[in-house]
Amino acid sequence: MSIEQSKKIQSLYASLKNVMNKNLNADEQEQFLEWMHKLIIDGTHEKKKLELLVQIRALNNKSDSESRNLLYSLKKEKKKHEPENYPSSLNIGDIVYVRYGFPYCSEMADGHYGIVMSDIQGSCYLVIPISSKPYKKFPLPLYNLNLPNKEHIGSEKISYVKFNHAMYLHYRRLENVNGCGRRNIGNQIFDVCEKFLEFLNLPTRQQ
Repeated sequence: MSIEQSKKIQSLYASLKNVMNKNLNADEQEQFLEWMHKLIIDGTHEKKKLELLVQIRALNNKSDSESRNLLYSLKKEKKKHEPENYPSSLNIGDIVYVRYGFPYCSEMADGHYGIVMSDIQGSCYLVIPISSKPYKKFPLPLYNLNLPNKEHIGSEKISYVKFNHAMYLHYRRLENVNGCGRRNIGNQIFDVCEKFLEFLNLPTRQQ
């Protein structure tokens, strides 16, 4: 690191602290710093995992004992860099807990439940969050999800799809729903897909 770069980093540290103190309350500062910490740690783990995957794939077709022993060690090491509460083998319609973190402007913040809307694409899933409050322009209620919430766990609790916050999210943001096991919205997925296409209002050649 050069002297100039070191000075710039120190200046950015000081500026960030000043901006936080002026614009964020204590809870917001804590949330922001925790999210930045998670971004750095998760990014480091993902980078290391990908490096190990390259080595593992290079050994997969080798059958000698030395390669097998090294392959075992690499897989064991890779396990250390995988998220602990990640819901593997996700299906379309599955409900996950999403770590949205510190929000950019009016984007979704903190943690919310979400519906998986796609297979994995480049380490990311298309996820639409659900909330206790409807999106007024495209209200779509979901019933019998039986998800934990601050009030109770019960089928009488109605959740609403937040189409305006749909996005592709890295799998490390996704977690199992604690205490519920795997949840899927079942046939309600067809209503979500139909309403989502209506919400997107994408142009077609026929238009």
